[in-house]
Amino acid sequence: MARSLAALLLLLVAAAGDSHAASPAEMYWKIALPTSPMPGAIRDLINPASSAGSASKEDTVGNCEAAPLAGEAKQCATSLESMVEFAASSLGTRDVHAVSTEVDRAGPAPRQAYRVEAVRPVPVSGGDMVACHGMAYAYAVFGCHTTTAAAYTVALSGADGTRAEALAACHADAAPGVAEAYKRLGVAPGSVPVCHFLPQDDMLWDLFPGSKMTLHFTRATAGAALLPRGRADSVPFASEKLPEILSQLSIPAGSPTADAMRSTLAVCEAARIASETAPKHKHYCATSLESMVELVASSLGTRDVHAVSTEVVNRAGPTPRQAYRVEAVRPVPVSGGEGDMVACHRMPYAYAVFGVHGIKGAAYTVTLAGADGTMAEAVAACHGDVDGHGVAVAEAYKRLGVAPGKVAVCHFLPQDDMLWVRN
Repeated sequence: MARSLAALLLLLVAAAGDSHAASPAEMYWKIALPTSPMPGAIRDLINPASSAGSASKEDTVGNCEAAPLAGEAKQCATSLESMVEFAASSLGTRDVHAVSTEVDRAGPAPRQAYRVEAVRPVPVSGGDMVACHGMAYAYAVFGCHTTTAAAYTVALSGADGTRAEALAACHADAAPGVAEAYKRLGVAPGSVPVCHFLPQDDMLWDLFPGSKMTLHFTRATAGAALLPRGRADSVPFASEKLPEILSQLSIPAGSPTADAMRSTLAVCEAARIASETAPKHKHYCATSLESMVELVASSLGTRDVHAVSTEVVNRAGPTPRQAYRVEAVRPVPVSGGEGDMVACHRMPYAYAVFGVHGIKGAAYTVTLAGADGTMAEAVAACHGDVDGHGVAVAEAYKRLGVAPGKVAVCHFLPQDDMLWVRN
């Protein structure tokens, strides 16, 4: 659906009355999505204001029959139920909500100057959303498709006093309808994001604060010390030297700690060999803070970096496995490159050892409230494919029953893992 990005024209639909018996659509919404408020784009359809002409209907049918773009899932939803089913299937959960542009007046608003009062990012868990665009037809039809655009809610104040909460989608590449905007701006597609407001009959679906999940935050090796580089470098780090290592560290051969160390050494040596044969996916093991920082700086091409990790903010010691409620979701800004980050995973060893490797994706800081009052700021990493992300991500796609890359797969990091990003 073509959109002018040079100027904003809010398309208004007459608002439904406040006093009426619950419609079948409202009853379905309350049953299917009891914790998600109904967006105006749906409310306005309960009492539609007009119908489309036959020429527009033919265009809609043609758009619906067109093949999806590469990497995109699409569907024309002819009912509220089919739209909800597509959104839930694409996002891998029914724990979703929809947002749309809302205006605080009934009836059409004039084309006029608006002042931006505030801009708030729409929290997106996993980086993926589903966009549903109202299409011209005799009854309500929505063109729905997956998108990785960023989204914002923009508070606007009109010259005549009209106030709006407008939904803006921002694209970093030449998505359909966006290529013309790059051309008008005279910039290369992808060099800057291009944003546009959504009309009132469009909406975006995503995961949202209020979601609940059962989690258990753990540490890989409790009490393992972080050695100074000089001390760490003085101890061999090779499977063939394991007897010498155990002797230096006074660890009994055959003990659980010795077995864990043997396993970690084997993993680190296999990763080093794999990195030499497949430079695209480099994995290293860092045995000191200094070596970890150097590996991160080398991977990201700068020392101007910072690390984020999961923090339990109001409790010392271990936390129980319990239900957590999502209170807020904030993206971790990733500057430079295409979502380049470095992950450091704590490995079982007699002292602190980290598996270090580069990843591409998105990261979020998620505020969680536990059933027992525990508060956590958890770091979530989201992957869009299985390339270089290991067996765990491939298994997640298998359990979800979706093809790798169709939706993003996200996981929380344990307390002793971390992600490094450029400042």
